[in-house]
Amino acid sequence: MGRRRHKEKRKFQHLVDGPILAKKPFKDGPLGWKEDEHGELLPVFPPPPLMYTSEDLLPYMPYPVLYNERLNIRKRVGLYFPFLYLPAEIRYEVYRLCIFASPLLRKLAGQLLRTCKLVHAEAASVLYGENELRFAQQCGHLHVPAFLGSIGNHTCWIKQVAIHVPFLGVRPFISNGSLWVGTSEEPLVSYDGTSNWDQLARDALEALAALPALSHLTIIIPPDWQYDSHADVPFQDEWTHVHEDDDEWIKGSNEPIWEALKEFTHLRPMVKLTSVRLWLDEDDSEINRLNHERCLTKLRDRLGIWDCKNARVGADGAWTVPAECAGEDPDEYLLYLRFLFEDDTWYAVQRARIEEWPQGKIL
Repeated sequence: MGRRRHKEKRKFQHLVDGPILAKKPFKDGPLGWKEDEHGELLPVFPPPPLMYTSEDLLPYMPYPVLYNERLNIRKRVGLYFPFLYLPAEIRYEVYRLCIFASPLLRKLAGQLLRTCKLVHAEAASVLYGENELRFAQQCGHLHVPAFLGSIGNHTCWIKQVAIHVPFLGVRPFISNGSLWVGTSEEPLVSYDGTSNWDQLARDALEALAALPALSHLTIIIPPDWQYDSHADVPFQDEWTHVHEDDDEWIKGSNEPIWEALKEFTHLRPMVKLTSVRLWLDEDDSEINRLNHERCLTKLRDRLGIWDCKNARVGADGAWTVPAECAGEDPDEYLLYLRFLFEDDTWYAVQRARIEEWPQGKIL
């Protein structure tokens, strides 16, 4: 009877003593002593043994990220830190310090989510919900469906997304079976004669429209991209000409993409739309600037995107979206409002008057 009572007492002993905050692991004695920069002697301990042997790593060979993480993990020789016993507010602050992107923190510690199920559930809301997911590289918007399909239920956290401007631009490089852009050595998306560029862009916009928590979509115009007006002709089941070279033709048209963007604004009217033009000091040519301004004007006229901004790309390729809208003029608002009730001729005349007389007012 006493033995049974002792067993029952030990079962609830942790409620009396509280949680074990630290476990002292076995630690060998120092191999020697060495002086630090202040001349004090410090013990030198042997390196801890590896956690995984070569046989244990065999199942992780097909997964390079998991394999490299476990390759150099060593057995713990210090005290266990009671991270999960900290208040939830402090844990979330730790997550933000590790996996929230900022100008000072560009490389995120995503492996933190693989620590345990509780950390994974808590940190996922910070990684996907508080970061802006940028698909701003050339044709980066074409990666959106595959990426959203790879993260499973975490799509419910996504609030801010930035995509490359989805229209056909000047000089996309087409190769047999895949799509290359610029000097990239790897294909960005699978592409063949049965694929349409506008359908690929529509798939990306439909995937974004399905995000339940999406609140802000940014359309990025990179410095080396130009809107191609040749692709504005509606698609007629033939190759659409996008460049003067004979070998650069692509199936698709910009007009269906405009319609897809308009459908997106109708499906998600509460999503804030912003357009950002990126520029470089050495690559901000007059031709690119005028082309980008025409594209921004089209976005404003056809989709109602009034929040147009300019951002400078740094030497390391980093850029941030300005907080304030630049160059807003009340006369511009009046001009575009009157354009809704007038024809194109009236609009062109009024635009010419403003350009010739900078200080003039619309009568």
